[in-house]
Amino acid sequence: MKNLLPILKSGHAVTSHHKNGLSISVLANPRKVFTDAQNLVYIDGLVDNLCTMINQSFGVELENKSDDGVRNHVANVDSIAFVHGENRVLGFASTRLIPDNHQVFYLHGVAVAQEAKGCGCAKLLIKELLRLRDYKKIVFTSQNPIMFCLLSSMCKKVYPSALNETVPEHIGHLGEIAVSGRPGRFNTDTLIANDIYGRCLYPSLPKSGSSYVDEWFKQALTAQSGVTRDAFLFVGEEIQ
Repeated sequence: MKNLLPILKSGHAVTSHHKNGLSISVLANPRKVFTDAQNLVYIDGLVDNLCTMINQSFGVELENKSDDGVRNHVANVDSIAFVHGENRVLGFASTRLIPDNHQVFYLHGVAVAQEAKGCGCAKLLIKELLRLRDYKKIVFTSQNPIMFCLLSSMCKKVYPSALNETVPEHIGHLGEIAVSGRPGRFNTDTLIANDIYGRCLYPSLPKSGSSYVDEWFKQALTAQSGVTRDAFLFVGEEIQ
């Protein structure tokens, strides 16, 4: 918290308090805060703290300076929210804006500490960030079936779905824009991005509690021994 609090103060963060003693603080313009030389020591400390938290949460060590790395998901974003207790940062979610389409909520990164999982922190973080604009769609890439279930609880329509519904052309086009510039190959019909990650983000794909959804992820992402470099690009419409 000693690293987070000066950053929140510098960025005039808005903080809301929730059950179980959790608070969520939102920075609407983090790029300005994270490029301020006066905050450098706090930023480095915060990133180190988050790296430890995320590595424990994901079960693998993420490279800090890669496109999938922690610093890129914290500093190079258009908005960010942190969930924290009295003494520790317990997670964050960040977004990027898609050029010429600011009604799309593009979830760039989300991670929650192991001890805070199951408390609905990811959903709280996303909901607080959704308040910043009049968003019409939620978009993100993921290898995690739990994130698909979360999106399904927040949107009336989700593409692709475990029911193998046809992906509309406009959704495929949006997906193509969202992953533009990222590695790998993107299929607009299935919304699967092949080889988008340098390596699997998990030691084994997480379990959602739905065997049907978990099997869909395993088959569609061609996971071998539970790991894959592929991911879904999910699009949710009609946010609830």
